[in-house]
Amino acid sequence: MLRTQCSRVCHTATEKGSRADQSSGRGQGLNHALDDVEKLVALLLKVKTGEKPLDEALQAYEDEVVARGSKAALGSLDDAEANTKVQFATNPLAQRGVQAA
Repeated sequence: MLRTQCSRVCHTATEKGSRADQSSGRGQGLNHALDDVEKLVALLLKVKTGEKPLDEALQAYEDEVVARGSKAALGSLDDAEANTKVQFATNPLAQRGVQAA
């Protein structure tokens, strides 16, 4: 029973973590994934020792993943917007416009 629950929990948590990790376009996905695993294992150990109920541990994990994923996504958006402005400003076509033939 516990093994089945943990398997389901790991699958759900990993899936949610993967979705959050994809939000970062700055090459941080692997770093986030490693951090996710470390935090999930620590929380599951607390569940195993009875220090924390499973639902509470999962909620703590999800809250942290969403907060970190949101911050990463906003950082990626800021980077993309800044990069787009630089590319537009240095693009000769954007500077001169299109001439009619």
